[in-house]
Amino acid sequence: MTLKPRQIILLVLVLLVGAWKVWTFQQSKHAASVAATPVAVASAGDSNPVWTAFDHAASLRDASADQFEAGIKDLETAKASVTPPNLKANADLLSEVRGCQTWLEFYRSHKNDPAWKDPLEHHLKGCTQQHADTTL
Repeated sequence: MTLKPRQIILLVLVLLVGAWKVWTFQQSKHAASVAATPVAVASAGDSNPVWTAFDHAASLRDASADQFEAGIKDLETAKASVTPPNLKANADLLSEVRGCQTWLEFYRSHKNDPAWKDPLEHHLKGCTQQHADTTL
């Protein structure tokens, strides 16, 4: 297959535009990483205040309504203190905690139902031990 001169010119132009796009993308990535200011990232470890608040709320799951609600309020306060929430690591942390909190509240509303109690306890055990919403 032979290419006509204008096809060759068009092919060269397309390759040049593609190379230009790759180069500008790399430059913008480099400039963003240089200009980025350090941001505190919430760790998923045991010392994280959000998981500490979750563990406390989970320990109150069979307590009176007032005690449980106080634990949930402390958890909400700890979640609100994570800044910036749109940073990927912080967003992932908040997503995991929200998932576990959903299971905790579902447990609270179904704790007297024998069909739900064991699976929910198993899930909450995974949340408190692994600090992740992983056990399905």
